[in-house]
Amino acid sequence: MLYSPKWSKAKKHLLSFLCDSLCKRVDFHIINYRKAHDGLGRVVITVDHKEVFSMCTIKTESQLYLREWEHRKKEQQYDFENEEETECIWKKVYKTLEKDAIYA
Repeated sequence: MLYSPKWSKAKKHLLSFLCDSLCKRVDFHIINYRKAHDGLGRVVITVDHKEVFSMCTIKTESQLYLREWEHRKKEQQYDFENEEETECIWKKVYKTLEKDAIYA
């Protein structure tokens, strides 16, 4: 079984990397949505109580789905049984998500 630290311990470890002047300005949050389909939510980094970075599984998965269909429609590639083609499409879509700073 893999070791999985509790969030409070992981958060303290993250905060230990910050210098003293940033320690009180930067904060890390995990937000879980109980009614979400996967039980996950998002990770947020705030500076001076303003959200500067967010990683959201729901947003990413919906964008992945939409962009995959846009790509398939544009390229007329609807063969879902072809694993190589599907993997190639996903790699292209993931690159566009990274370029647009949509993370999960």
